[in-house]
Amino acid sequence: LYKLEETGKSNPELTFSGITGDITKMLADGSYSSKATTKSDATIVYSSSNQEVATIDQQGTVTLLAGGTTVIKAEVAETATFNASFIEYTLKVTDPAALKTFVKVTNDAVTEGKYIIVYQASDDANSVMALNTTNAGKFFGNTEIDLTENKIVTDDKTVMWDITLESDDHYSISNGNIFVGFKGNNNEAYIYNDYTIGECGWNFTYDENNKVFKIQNAGVNNRYLQYNTGSPRFACYTGSQKHLTLYKQEDSRTAVEVTFNEIDGDQTLFFTKGFTYNSAATATPTRPITYSSSNQEVATISTEGVVTLVGAGTTVIKASTAADNTYQEGAAQYTLTVRNTSVALPYQIDFKTEGLGDWLTYTTEGTVEWESTNYGVQANGFNKGVGEAYLISPAVTASDIILAFSSQKSFNGNDLQLFYSTDFDPSIMLQPSDASWTEITDMAIWATSQETTESGNIELHDLAAPIRFAFKYTCEANEAARWTIVELSIAKGQPSGIEDVATNEMKVINGKGQVTIETAEAMPIAIYALTGAQVRQIELVEGTNIVELPAGIYLIGNKKVVVF
Repeated sequence: LYKLEETGKSNPELTFSGITGDITKMLADGSYSSKATTKSDATIVYSSSNQEVATIDQQGTVTLLAGGTTVIKAEVAETATFNASFIEYTLKVTDPAALKTFVKVTNDAVTEGKYIIVYQASDDANSVMALNTTNAGKFFGNTEIDLTENKIVTDDKTVMWDITLESDDHYSISNGNIFVGFKGNNNEAYIYNDYTIGECGWNFTYDENNKVFKIQNAGVNNRYLQYNTGSPRFACYTGSQKHLTLYKQEDSRTAVEVTFNEIDGDQTLFFTKGFTYNSAATATPTRPITYSSSNQEVATISTEGVVTLVGAGTTVIKASTAADNTYQEGAAQYTLTVRNTSVALPYQIDFKTEGLGDWLTYTTEGTVEWESTNYGVQANGFNKGVGEAYLISPAVTASDIILAFSSQKSFNGNDLQLFYSTDFDPSIMLQPSDASWTEITDMAIWATSQETTESGNIELHDLAAPIRFAFKYTCEANEAARWTIVELSIAKGQPSGIEDVATNEMKVINGKGQVTIETAEAMPIAIYALTGAQVRQIELVEGTNIVELPAGIYLIGNKKVVVF
């Protein structure tokens, strides 16, 4: 038997002319030829998988429409003599408007913004491995990106991450609805669809020596987002893998500088109801300015930049311009502190918890200054050379005053001095030396160690109001004590020459949790807090009476007593 020999169909040898693989084009290129050739007698049919990015006509001309990716394909059908065949390549179209430039962060200043998070092998590396949005369930993938003059220029949104400060004071790392998180199992890094406290919170610490960021999960102590070079991936490790580098998006919009016309730095004013001043600002280049005050109970600011004082306290005065597609946000601000010029009596301040309050500080020599601490208001001239500083009270109005305070002293050095003045006006005087002061240091009991020491009642009479008290601290170049004023009170006293029978006939002794009152006869007395509120009313018996009271400062007759 003889069988008819089948010769078979031929290979159409379909190829693109001059295109041998995937290509990238700039949108501005407009179009290019992607014509193919074949030996087949079939007509070549062209197609584009994403016609929003590019189209191709049946002559093989590709027209670029938008940034993105598409597959360009050419195919021939089967004929009597040739097999069917197709060829294709991936076309990436880059829109210059979509290109973003990212600059390496070289300090610990992580602020909210858009970042590319990478592993960079060395400072002179030509490329980096970037964290992308792909996740196999337990780790994130990576994309290799070239560096251009130590910057990243790309339109790949899968590697662009928003770093945002969340309400729990930790940062999130997100791309759309993809949040990077640690679920608590092994080294696994998961995708969360929303920010989850504990799992998705991160803290950024810059390692100055190695020039990398340690990105630590906030929910545990020993998990870091790192890159594994052995099994290329991003996951949560205990520190055994590679710490990361941050590139932050460079803002190509025009910067706007905002400056206040007449204000330079933070301001301190003394409260006068209805007082106004000009805080207008200028934007360069010219932009509309919006004004704001963070605490409108302290001060308000008009749309023209006029500030009006409302009360004592602290506020931030801000002038800002809005950002848009052309201009960055511009802003300038300063802190305005409004102090009371005087306080009502009785007056009491706990410097441990209330800070400086309405007290003023002046450094008149060197660099030493009075500062607020958790232990009270302190002056410490250690390692600061020769120094002199004043701590001055708000004004009080009374002709007869009882002053009391508690102090602590550490280390060898000069004693503290105490003065009062009837003519110091900080609104018109630059230094305490502009006024006259009367020294009353010897009227107080002073600390000789770190143990808190009560001053006792310092009674002043026949004063001309207003009165301000001042603590004067001095130190030498080779010796400086640390003085602390813990708390202080000022109350109205009894006029001199007026006898108080009840008080004259009893002796009041300070104590811990109690006061001891010794009297020659039975009598009723009232005990008052410094606020003026009556605390107790009791009948004293002849002899010794022990009255238990909470810690504080009290008035019994014209005597001030301290319960500690």
